[in-house]
Amino acid sequence: MVEKGKAVEKRHCPKAEVGHCVNCKPNCAITTGFSGAGAFSDGKLSLSYEVGGDLPMLIGEEFAQKLIDYTDTIYLEFGADPHVEGIYEGEDIKEIRKNAIKAGLKLVDCPIRHLGTEKAQQLYYNIQEWLLQHGVEMKFEIECENIILDEEGCKGVILREGNESVHYYADEVVIATGRRGADWLEKLCAEHNIAHKPGTVDIGVRVECRNEVMEKVNEVLYESKLIGYPRPWKNKVRTFCQNPGGFVAQENFSAIHTSSPPFSTDVCSFLHYLLRELQPGH
Repeated sequence: MVEKGKAVEKRHCPKAEVGHCVNCKPNCAITTGFSGAGAFSDGKLSLSYEVGGDLPMLIGEEFAQKLIDYTDTIYLEFGADPHVEGIYEGEDIKEIRKNAIKAGLKLVDCPIRHLGTEKAQQLYYNIQEWLLQHGVEMKFEIECENIILDEEGCKGVILREGNESVHYYADEVVIATGRRGADWLEKLCAEHNIAHKPGTVDIGVRVECRNEVMEKVNEVLYESKLIGYPRPWKNKVRTFCQNPGGFVAQENFSAIHTSSPPFSTDVCSFLHYLLRELQPGH
């Protein structure tokens, strides 16, 4: 396993001490390193295929839900809280759902497992250590320069180790660059004439309102998942991560600034691949 960032226990953002982003070089500790941006998120796992990206469209809703359930069992094995929020019934829910329908919105019944920031880091550390103990070699702070291809497919990678380019060969190669490496992967595909299609990019908008507006919803629901298709363009929009009285963490991507890092599904899907290969019965 090759990771351009650091091991999870060595990842540290100076912002906690100095109060502002110092634009760390060569890599941001928030967005790179074992487990990706998920290590510094609040660790909310949405356990419904109706919330998130395009996976249900690509593989089908039923199979997507099975994968979510399977992934959830791994989190439980490595220390996730067994308590699940977001399963509600009663008159209050009926009223919220009715008001949502009137507003042209759909209230999604979405179970949520909340790890918490500190618990998330410990959980990913547990996974990292389990993989190391079971023979997975991990190369941290190493960048991949290119992939090795032949007529049959990808046979390995070329890594930059010090001043040398080192070739590594493998029976299977999994590329999980995350958002941080999206531009690199795009260039790689273009260089090797690999057909590819960019996925959907979610643009998060921070909306602040008076507490009275969302008070009832926040009292009843741990985190409301509302989906709508507003006019005039009717693009899909959804609510996520209500944070009454909270604050927002900033990420820096060159000239682009984003808030509230999402769970890094691509990196963790690679970890789940490793776990599946190493754990009998998974």
